[in-house]
Amino acid sequence: VERLMALILADCTRPWTLDAAARHLGQSRRTLQRRLGEAGTSFGALVRTAQIRRATDLLLEGRLSVAEIGLLSGFSDQAHFTREFKRRTNI
Repeated sequence: VERLMALILADCTRPWTLDAAARHLGQSRRTLQRRLGEAGTSFGALVRTAQIRRATDLLLEGRLSVAEIGLLSGFSDQAHFTREFKRRTNI
């Protein structure tokens, strides 16, 4: 799961799929799903967590606009980023 998180954090703008991530990690789709389940998470939840983590890091740097941060974190637009960030962080 940590390797998957690192993989997604390295390229948050990529439209990750479970199959693509499994291939990058040298695992089958089912094995990756099972490992995520054992860790108490899902692929979608892990992708979203990585995106929020990346956005948080960029926000703390303070150099980019909210719209730029949203796009660099893999969100489709500023509104989508703002809604999801607020929902996940209450900030």
